[in-house]
Amino acid sequence: MDVFLVWGAFQAIETLLTFFFQDVQLLSATQASLRFMPAAIFGLITNVVVGLTVHKVRANWMVIGAMVITSIAPILVAVMKIRASYWEYAFPAIALNVIGPDTLFTVSNLVITGAFPKKTQAVAGGVFNTVAQIGKSVGLALSAVISASITRQSVYPDKLSPPALMEGYRAAFWFCLATCLATLVISSWGLRSIGKIGVKRE
Repeated sequence: MDVFLVWGAFQAIETLLTFFFQDVQLLSATQASLRFMPAAIFGLITNVVVGLTVHKVRANWMVIGAMVITSIAPILVAVMKIRASYWEYAFPAIALNVIGPDTLFTVSNLVITGAFPKKTQAVAGGVFNTVAQIGKSVGLALSAVISASITRQSVYPDKLSPPALMEGYRAAFWFCLATCLATLVISSWGLRSIGKIGVKRE
């Protein structure tokens, strides 16, 4: 469930930010794409750090810490002004948005590897990835519905104007925050008995 939720929020934030850059800040597709480079960089850093430390830190604390950090991302973009500087809100949000999903992805895969016998690990991994992909689709769909609904109710006459669109995006970003917090609660409870993982067994 936590993978389903966090990947839904992750995908929704990135997609809505793409629309924000192009439809609200009126940037080109190329300019918008370049602004997502921190996601790749911080995703790589996160995976390396998690890979090097996962056997030294309790998995539940690692996931909780990562989700707390990631929960800052939707807050930043929800309070962001239309003409805000990229470095003030969007850059840190994009960088922080990947930390929770990437950490949870690595930890969950290691838990699956340890919990299932070798002959069923591939099936379990396939189910895990399917749940993550479905989470992306559902999270994006719900965020789009929320955004469109709020925009239609906007006081601005032109529903395609940047201020009207931004009202919808803000509502969707708050929804993503609620999803991240739900993931944090579920992970705190569901992984409470998981200690250090990835430790080699002789």
